Amino acid sequence: MGARPVLALAVAALPDWLPVEMATAIFQGAADKVAEAGAVLAGGHTVTDAEPKYGLCVTGLARPEEITVKGGAQVGDVVLLSKPLGTGIVATAFRQERAATAHYEAMVASMLRLNRAASELAREVGGAHGATDVTGFGLLGHAAELARNSSVRLRFRLADLPWLPGAEEYVRAGIMTGGGRRNQDWLLAEGLLELGADLDPELLEIAWDPQTSGGLLLVLPPDRVEHLLTLAAGQGEPMWRVGEVVEGAGVEVR
Repeated sequence: MGARPVLALAVAALPDWLPVEMATAIFQGAADKVAEAGAVLAGGHTVTDAEPKYGLCVTGLARPEEITVKGGAQVGDVVLLSKPLGTGIVATAFRQERAATAHYEAMVASMLRLNRAASELAREVGGAHGATDVTGFGLLGHAAELARNSSVRLRFRLADLPWLPGAEEYVRAGIMTGGGRRNQDWLLAEGLLELGADLDPELLEIAWDPQTSGGLLLVLPPDRVEHLLTLAAGQGEPMWRVGEVVEGAGVEVR
């Protein structure tokens, strides 16, 4: 965290059957988000493929002293999260044609929101010891990486984790993701996860659910937390206090 994006190159793999209007919307949406991030879409490559895919290779600039790495957490720090969880589960429900329109729209709105504001607010407060985005490895997977790089343990309280609308409903209906199961298997196989007694196993599915365009997991000293939460609330940016840093290794859920 701390870099400024400058330019992006696009890679698109689109099938022949995709309507031109849909392909246009994909390119336009990406160009709009690159511009919102303050960068320039400078070109890219397009190929034909059976399944639609789109990605960006981004180049940016950063001062080394301003970079916050995926490590550096210290015992006593507080853990904050800037987006609710559950995009994998809600997206799976949508693909199965079981998602409510409101839930789908809330998921899309969350994914469309850049992490730029959360990152800038954290830098304004200063003193963040560590940070990571929450994407394919889920909250607990990326938290375990940060914990391993810091030689500490990140402790979460399941009741404090924010979910997207509909995520709990769908997971209780048996809608889960293969990626979430692989995340769980990896955490347990590596001995990186300790679970408290009497936790709701269905809600735990959301904690390791793979995220698309997830939020930032920020680790700050306690004396900076309220300032950041106040600034975030003032700008309409959601931010949740979800855990703490303790002695040990891996991640813990209570």
